[in-house]
Amino acid sequence: MTTLRFFVERGRAAEQYAMIRSGVCMLYAHWEGFIVMAARSYLEYVAIRRIAYGQLKRNFLAVGLSHKIRKLRDQRNVTGDMDLVDAILESAAMPMSRKAIDVIDAKSNLSPRVLRGILQALGLARDLVDPVEEKILEIRLLRIRNRVAHGEKIEIDISDGDYVGLHRKVVELMDRFRDCVLNAASRGEYRA
Repeated sequence: MTTLRFFVERGRAAEQYAMIRSGVCMLYAHWEGFIVMAARSYLEYVAIRRIAYGQLKRNFLAVGLSHKIRKLRDQRNVTGDMDLVDAILESAAMPMSRKAIDVIDAKSNLSPRVLRGILQALGLARDLVDPVEEKILEIRLLRIRNRVAHGEKIEIDISDGDYVGLHRKVVELMDRFRDCVLNAASRGEYRA
């Protein structure tokens, strides 16, 4: 990513256009990949501690039972409802399963809304990204990445200076997410 940023900053105009297009896609890939990997790592960290759901924040119970909740929700009858209640009550003494990490999914489009869902699943502050940063992610990263990645021939309304600023902002947000996860783990914020 740093090399691409260098080429954007120092390349000729024709090269800059290609570098910005590829740079935005690469930047997005790092953004999504890092957030998903860090989130799954945090869930795995909690799971390997073998702490019973009853001693964890309730978001971990929701994460751990999400597959069962979805399956039983589709039954739409009292039997399914009772099975769900039983699963919740019985799980209080059970430790979180490592299978729970599969719940973290960026849905191939890590938008601010999806990020808030991941933060909620982890029991972390959902306001990690402020509204201005959300707009930057939506307009400058996601919209351009989606259009480029899906083969649209578009004029990118982002200059080399804008790209460098976007690069810095995305790296800053990744660092902020990392720090939030590390702090939650070291402080035991996963406990009820």
